[in-house]
Amino acid sequence: MNSLKQTIKHTLRSLGLELHRFSPASSKSARLMACLDHCGINMVLDIGANEGQFGEELRAGGYKGGMVSFEPMAEAHNKLLLCSEAIRNGR
Repeated sequence: MNSLKQTIKHTLRSLGLELHRFSPASSKSARLMACLDHCGINMVLDIGANEGQFGEELRAGGYKGGMVSFEPMAEAHNKLLLCSEAIRNGR
């Protein structure tokens, strides 16, 4: 089994990847999701949302609640709108 594990690690590293065991205690995203769930948060206001990176992180972590994102800078706001549209369309 150890040989198989080493072969997989070597193959992944040759592709520029590393695989690690997921630990909720050391995952910033998992801790945030647990906090939102524990506190019953179902609406997030993302002020200064830039291009929507934080919203994407929340959705990737499993957040299903509402989200309102604000971005005053025109170029970033346009990219945020495209990102939001893609999320609404399930992309």
